[in-house]
Amino acid sequence: MFHRKIVMGGNTFCYWSSTTKEKCAEYCRQKALKLGWKAKDVYKTHEEESKDLLEFMRTVPAHKLAMHMIGNRVFFDEGRLPLTPVIDGEILPKSIPELRADAPSMESICGVGEQESLLFCKIFEHLCNGTQLNRSVIAYWTKSVCCSGALGVIRGTGKDMDKVVHELARNTELNVSKVENVIGNLYGDLKELRKNSKAMQEAYVKCTSDVFSNYGCYRYLENSQQHDKPTYAYYFTHTSRNMWGWLATVVPFLAGTHSSDIIYLFDCNYFTAPLSMNKVDRKISEMTSAAFMEFVKTGNPNKPEAPFNWETVSKTGEMRMLNFCEKPSMIGRIFDNRMQRLQDLLKELLPRKH
Repeated sequence: MFHRKIVMGGNTFCYWSSTTKEKCAEYCRQKALKLGWKAKDVYKTHEEESKDLLEFMRTVPAHKLAMHMIGNRVFFDEGRLPLTPVIDGEILPKSIPELRADAPSMESICGVGEQESLLFCKIFEHLCNGTQLNRSVIAYWTKSVCCSGALGVIRGTGKDMDKVVHELARNTELNVSKVENVIGNLYGDLKELRKNSKAMQEAYVKCTSDVFSNYGCYRYLENSQQHDKPTYAYYFTHTSRNMWGWLATVVPFLAGTHSSDIIYLFDCNYFTAPLSMNKVDRKISEMTSAAFMEFVKTGNPNKPEAPFNWETVSKTGEMRMLNFCEKPSMIGRIFDNRMQRLQDLLKELLPRKH
C-alpha cells in the first residue's frame, strides 16, 4: 500500500512513541472521572468496570474527548505522551523492533526542527518588568492555560534541568551522578550553567530536544544505513517572528522548532499567529512544499530549479542533512556530533546494553 514515507519531528525510535496498556488505560480512566464518571466502590471484575466506564463514555459529547499537551502533567512532569499506540498483541502484535524488522524498507524523508523542545519552553520572567500588556498576557496564560496546578510552563532553569536528570535516572540504569556527568560532557558543567540563567536555558532546550527527538532521528538515520532504500534527512533551522506570533515574546530565543517544518510545508500556522508569511517565509514554504511533493511523486525531492542538491544519507560514510533555511545547504557533524558522543559515553557506562 505504501512505498515511501515522510517522518517529521519524531519516529518509532523515540522513547515516547509507544506506552504500556496499563498506563494508557489508567490515563483514560482518569479522563473519564474528570468528565463525570462515577465509579462504583467495588466491581466484581475489571471487565465489569470497563463496561460501566464505556457505557458512560458513550453518553459524552465527542468534543469533550479532545485533549492537548498544555498543562498536561504526564507530558511536562514525565516527558512522555499519555496516549500513544500500545503493543496489544492484535493491532500491533509485536514489539516495535520486531515490527520494524518485518516491515519492507522504504524510501523516506526524516528530519527535525533545529530546537524541537523550544516550543514547550515559555520564559516569562523577563516579561514581568515589562509593559502592562505583557503582564496581562502572563496573567491570562497563567490563569487560563496552566490549569489544575500542572506544570505547563517550562522556564529552563536549574530546577527544570534537575527534573530532566532525575527522570533520566529513573528510566535508565544510571544513577543521578552519572546522568549529571553525561549532561556535563554534552551541554556544559551544571554548576557553571547555574551561574548563568541564559546559558542554562540554552543548554536545557538543547538537552531536551536531543532527548525528545534528535536521538530518535539519529537512530532512524543509522538504521537507514542498513537497507538499500534512499533516505533524505533534513534539519529545519528557518523561522521568523511572524510565524511565532505572540509566542515570540515568551520564548528565550527564536529557532526552528517542533512543527516549524509543517508550517512551511502546508502554509498553515499551527501557532495560530495572526501575521502572514514575509517574503523569506514564502520562499522557504514554496521550496519545502516543492521538494516534499517531488519526493511523494518520484521518490526523489530534487528538481532542476531547486536551490540545493539534497543528498541521500550515506550508507557507509558521514551522515549529512539538508539545512532548510534561506540559503539551504548540506551539513555534516549533525547535531554537533552529540549523538555519537552520547553513544560512546553510554558504551562506557552500560557496556552490556550498548
